[in-house]
Amino acid sequence: MRKIFLLLFSILILVTNSYAFNIKKANQVVSKLTKKVDNIFTLKVLFINEYKDSLLGGGRKLKGKFLFKIPSLYYLDYGNMKIISRGVKVYKINNIAKQIVINKLDSSNILFSLKKYYKKIINEYKLLDFEENKKEFIFSYSAKNDNSYIRYVQFNIRKKDLMPTQVVFKDINGNINIYTITYIEMNKKIDDKIFNLSFPKDYEVIDLTK
Repeated sequence: MRKIFLLLFSILILVTNSYAFNIKKANQVVSKLTKKVDNIFTLKVLFINEYKDSLLGGGRKLKGKFLFKIPSLYYLDYGNMKIISRGVKVYKINNIAKQIVINKLDSSNILFSLKKYYKKIINEYKLLDFEENKKEFIFSYSAKNDNSYIRYVQFNIRKKDLMPTQVVFKDINGNINIYTITYIEMNKKIDDKIFNLSFPKDYEVIDLTK
C-alpha cells in the first residue's frame, strides 16, 4: 500500500512540476510576444482563411491580405470584399453587390486595433494548453466569460522570429475560423495610398454615420 502511495505521489509531483514548467515557459514567451506587438508600426500579412460551419458541415476557403499602419490605418482584402478604416469610419466594399457601407468606428471595437485585440486575448482568456515543438510554440486559450462570442483561440508562433503561422477561432455556435499565414512582414514601408478610397459611380453607397 505504501509503495502504491509513493508511486502515485511521485507521479503527482512529476505532473505538477511539468505543468509549472510549461506555465513558466508560456509566460516567458507571452512576455516576448507582448514586446513584439507593442513595437508594431506596420504589418503586412497574406493568409488563407478556412471557415467551417458547425451546423451545415460545409465551409469555404478564401485567400486574403491584411495591412496595418499606426495609428489607425487598416486594410483587409478578400478579393470581392474589402474593409478599410482610417480611424474614424469603416468602409465595407462589396464588389459582387456593388455596394459600399460606411459605419462609424466605435472606440470599443478592438478588431481595428491589433494591440488591444492581442491584449484582450491575453487578459480575458485563460491558458488551456501550451506546447512546443522544434519549430513552433502553440497556445490554446478559452474565454473566461461564458458570454464571450469567441469561445476558443489557438495560435501557433514560429520560434525563430516569434511570428504567427496560424490562428484558430471557435465561436459560441461552434463555427471555426482558421487563418493560415503564408507571408508576413513587420515594420516595412507601406504607402498610405493603399488606404485611400474611391467610390465607383455604379456602386450603391449606404452611409450609416448620418
